[in-house]
Amino acid sequence: MRQVLSIIFYCVAGFFVYMVGLLAFISGLPHLEKWAFVGGLSVPGVISLLIGLAIGRFRNWRRSTGIVLLAGTAVNALVVLTLICISLSAEYKVMFPRNELAFMSDYRSGFFFMLIIVAGGGGLLRKPRVAG
Repeated sequence: MRQVLSIIFYCVAGFFVYMVGLLAFISGLPHLEKWAFVGGLSVPGVISLLIGLAIGRFRNWRRSTGIVLLAGTAVNALVVLTLICISLSAEYKVMFPRNELAFMSDYRSGFFFMLIIVAGGGGLLRKPRVAG
């Protein structure tokens, strides 16, 4: 039961990783406001991750945290790719001539943020080399 409960909190944390990553693609806001919003929304994700790790007694915390970061970023990448493909289709341009997805066009900061999260998650999953 303990492991099931910790997995539930890991899923909640992964959802917040996804949401924070998606917010990094929002354009039109001043950078300070956008990153303050991203940082504020990451607090519940960190709290739910810590709760999940505490329920699991912090065993394999690097592996669990790395998996949460990589899974949340993978979902984020799939959603962003889907939105890009939708906005490039001819049918979308006919149905929505005003480009309703224009607010999600800060690809530089969004992909840079995702790259940082992937590097952090991948770094946590790497096994340290044994000296000697």
